[in-house]
Amino acid sequence: MSVDVTSWSLPTGIQLADPSFYDPGSIDVVLGAEVFFDLFKASGRISLGDTLPTLVNSVFGWIVSGKVSEGAPRSAFVCNVASTADLHNDMERFWAIEDEPTTAYSPEEALCGKIFSETVTRDSDGRYVVRLPLKRNLLDNLGDNRRSALHRYRLIENRLGRDPGLATEYRKFMDEYFQLGHMERIDENNASSQAFFLPHHPVIRAESSTTKVRVVFDASCKSATGRSLNDVMLVGPTVQQDWRSIIIRSRLHPIMLIADITKMYRQIRLHPGDTHLQRTPDEPIGVYELKTVTYGTASAPFLATRVVSQLATDEKCHYPLAAEVACKDFYVDDLFTGAKTVNEAIELRKQMEAMFNSAGMKLRKWASNVPASLQDVPEENRAIKDLVDFDKDQSIKTLGLHWEPQTDRLKYVIPNITIDRESAVTKRNTLSSVAKLFDPLGLVGCGVLRTATTHDCDQELPENLFSDASETAYGVYVKSTNSSGQTKTALLTSRSKVAPPKQISIPRLELRGARSAAELYGKVSDSLRIDARIHFWVYSTTVLSWLQARPLTWTTFVANRVATIQRLTQNCEWHFVHGVENPADIISRGLPADELASCKVWWEGPTWLRKSSEFWPTSPLETQSNPECSREVRKTAHIATSQPDSSFIDEYIALFSSYSRLVRTTAYWRRLSTVLRTPRAERKMFEPLTLSELQGAEFALIRCVQQAAFPEEWKTLYKN
Repeated sequence: MSVDVTSWSLPTGIQLADPSFYDPGSIDVVLGAEVFFDLFKASGRISLGDTLPTLVNSVFGWIVSGKVSEGAPRSAFVCNVASTADLHNDMERFWAIEDEPTTAYSPEEALCGKIFSETVTRDSDGRYVVRLPLKRNLLDNLGDNRRSALHRYRLIENRLGRDPGLATEYRKFMDEYFQLGHMERIDENNASSQAFFLPHHPVIRAESSTTKVRVVFDASCKSATGRSLNDVMLVGPTVQQDWRSIIIRSRLHPIMLIADITKMYRQIRLHPGDTHLQRTPDEPIGVYELKTVTYGTASAPFLATRVVSQLATDEKCHYPLAAEVACKDFYVDDLFTGAKTVNEAIELRKQMEAMFNSAGMKLRKWASNVPASLQDVPEENRAIKDLVDFDKDQSIKTLGLHWEPQTDRLKYVIPNITIDRESAVTKRNTLSSVAKLFDPLGLVGCGVLRTATTHDCDQELPENLFSDASETAYGVYVKSTNSSGQTKTALLTSRSKVAPPKQISIPRLELRGARSAAELYGKVSDSLRIDARIHFWVYSTTVLSWLQARPLTWTTFVANRVATIQRLTQNCEWHFVHGVENPADIISRGLPADELASCKVWWEGPTWLRKSSEFWPTSPLETQSNPECSREVRKTAHIATSQPDSSFIDEYIALFSSYSRLVRTTAYWRRLSTVLRTPRAERKMFEPLTLSELQGAEFALIRCVQQAAFPEEWKTLYKN
C-alpha cells in the first residue's frame, strides 16, 4: 500500500536508503539477526513528528522506521484460497451453453449509451471524438496515483535494461504512439491539476503477424484513495453480436472476406476535456497525455464497437452494403463476412474501405478463399502474401479460429501437451490440457477428452475415461441442408454440456438436452434468418410425451423446461431417433480423435436424413401413462372446508375501517330509531351527537358482539 508523504517535512541534505520508500516494492535481500544491529550507526535519529515515523541512520543511508497514521482509515485484505471443490464447475463452464444475451440494459448500461449518444462528434478529418463515460459522483474521490505510476515505470525500466530485444520493441511501439499523434508531451505546470496516471507494461504476442510486442496501459492502478480510473468509469453494454453467430453466418457465403481494423481504439479520439485522466510517464522522463481511446480502460470495448455502429448509421446512405455488414459481421475489430459472387465481394470490399477511411480508420489483413476478390488490394494490406510458401502454414487466425483460405477450411491447432510418463494422469492436468483447445462451433466436441466426474481432482483416472453418456453429459446437434440437384447434409455447429454432479434421472437429462437444442436453434435462427422447416430429433420417448402436453400437467422441473421448449420451437416438428443413429449421442459417448475425421454420422448425419420423410424413423407408441411420465405428473390437492354463516354484527362491523366512525354511525341509527317513535312536533333531527348517545352506541355494539360470541353465556346471564 502506497503512503502519502506530501505533508511530511523530510530534512534536506540526507541520503535515504530507499528514495521510494512510500511505494511498495519487492524484497531485495533478507538479513539475519546476527548482523542486524551492526547496520545502524551509534548516532543518528531524527523524529518527523508525533504521529510520523523516525529517520534512523544506517550503513545504507537513512531508513524510515515507525508507524504511519493515515487520515482516512483504510483496510487491505489478502485472502489466499486453494480449492478443489469447484473443479467440476470449471469443467461444466468449459462445455456450458452460453446464456442467451439479454436485450434489456441495466441502468448503468443505459446511462453509458446515453452519454455516448449525447457527446459523440466528428472532427474536421471525419474521425470520431468521444467522451469517457464517467461516474461523476465518484470522480472527486479518484485520488492521486502519480508516485505509484512512477514507481511502476522504474520497474519497467529495470526489466527493459535486462532484455535489450524487448527494450527495442518496447521503445519502437511507444515512439510510433508518439509519432502518430496518439499521445503528446505536456507541461504539467500549465495543465490541469486533477489528473490520473496510467502505468504501462509490455504484452508479448509471438503468434501476431504484425506487432509482436504491445504496450498495455493499466487503468486499474489504484490511487491513494484506493480507487482506479476503471472504478469510476461505466463499462457500457454489448453492442455487437456474439462471435458464434458471426462465424456460423459467414460459413454460408460461397466467397469469404476477412479483415481487421488497424489500431482500432487509437483511431478514435478522446475529447480534450478527458485526456487529463489518461496521463502516463515515459522516456525521456516526462508526462504524456493519451489522446485516443486507450486499451486497458473499462469503457474502451464499448466506445470502439459503438463507434463502428455509429459509423454504419451515419454513412448508410453512401455505403449501404458496408453499413449492413458493419452492423452484424464485426466482432470488436475483426470482420468476418462474405458474398455470393466475385463482383459482389469486390463491391462490398471497396465500400467497406471507403466507409472506414471516411472515419480515419483503415482495414488491413484482407483474406479470401477466392483470390480474385482481392485483385487490387496492395500486398501489405493482405494477410497472406501472393508468394505462397507451401512448406509453411498459410492459415489465418481470426476470432480464435485458424482458417485456411486456399482450401476454405477451419483448422484446429492442437497445442503441445506434455505429460510426464512417471506422473499420474489426473482430472486436474487433463482438464488443463483440454482447455487449451478452442472449439467455438463444437465441430470436434465429440473428440475432446472428458474426464470422469466421480473422481477427486488429483486421483488417478481409470483407463476408461468415458462414462455412460446419459449420466455424464448430453449433446446437441444442428445440421444444415443444401440441395443442388442432390441432397446434401452437413454439420453446422454443436453444443455440449457436462451433467451436474447431482444425480438426476435420464429422462430429465434428455429434457435438458432438448431445451439446449431449442436454445441453440433460436441462436442459429436469429443468425441466419433462413425460412425453412425445422425438425428436432430426440431419443427419449418420454420427452416427446412431455412436449405433447401443456406445461402445467407436469412437476415444476419438467413444466418450466417444457414451457421454454414449446415457446422456442413453435411451428417446429419433434421426432424420435434411435440412439445409434443420433449424432448427438456421439458427443455424449465421446469419440477417439483418430476416428473423428471418418465418422460420417457426425459430419453428415444419418443416411436417411438425405432421403424423403417417408424413410425417416417413426416414433414408437408412447402414452403419458408410462412410469416416467406418471412420475412427473403434477400432484393436485383438493381441500374441502366449511364455514359457519357470519352473524349480522360481524358483517356490520366489517363495513367500517375506523372504530370512531363505527360508533358515530351506530349512534345516528339509534337516534333515527328513537325519532321515528317520537311525534313529529317533538322531533329534533339535526342536533350534534351527545356524549350519552355515543356511549349508548358503544354499549349496544359491545352487547351485540357478546351475544354473537358467547350465546350460551348470554342466555344464562339473561335468565339470571
